Amino acid sequence: MAYLSREEVQQRVAEEVAAQLKPLQAMLPGIEMYTDIASIVAKTSQLVIEQTIDMPRILVVPTGEVQSGYHTFELDLSSFNDQAPPEELWVQHLRTHKREILAVGSGGIEEARLEDYVVSGLIDFDNVSYDDHSDLLYGLAGKVVLHFQSYLGGG
Repeated sequence: MAYLSREEVQQRVAEEVAAQLKPLQAMLPGIEMYTDIASIVAKTSQLVIEQTIDMPRILVVPTGEVQSGYHTFELDLSSFNDQAPPEELWVQHLRTHKREILAVGSGGIEEARLEDYVVSGLIDFDNVSYDDHSDLLYGLAGKVVLHFQSYLGGG
């Protein structure tokens, strides 16, 4: 904010303020009021400088080869016991009392394996590289599928 104390900056601000304060019609002789815009700009600039904290811009640039990623880990699914939704959803409009039935699972892409449904839901997240971690993602997806099959049945 120290640049506000430069003479050329204050002069430019004073010119802009003077342009904004210029009256729309000419003043009568002898009634003209003078405002010391340069003084006001200097005082205001000083207040802004005193009450502002400059925040440095820091850029962290790694050197050498950067290695990051995910490693195989155990997935705790013990508290993950959701029930399968029904195959259809009934909708009744409050105003007309008209009823509709929405079928779940109709349309969309048929995946070859159940794991594909889980992984396809994760691909859109940028924090995991699908190409670099597909083995890990499919391993975890397989555990999720086995967990659901253990209490929902199916196969």
